[in-house]
Amino acid sequence: MKRSLKAAATAMVVAIAMQPSADAVAAGKAKPKAAAATMKACKYKLSTGKVQSWTCDKSQICCASEQFGLFTCGSQLLQCL
Repeated sequence: MKRSLKAAATAMVVAIAMQPSADAVAAGKAKPKAAAATMKACKYKLSTGKVQSWTCDKSQICCASEQFGLFTCGSQLLQCL
């Protein structure tokens, strides 16, 4: 029981820590075209049929976790940890 609670708490902390801040989201909307060339669009179809989309740098991988509502970019070293 304690182990499952600890695992759930750890997963929630990781999910919250990996979400972009409001400043990052606002800054992401007003990117110049030169910066857009280094970005790629990520898309994930939810079980409800809705398509969630976000952008990542071309060197990053797209990470999606529908269970936690987490749609973010991963790193080359840690992948979608």
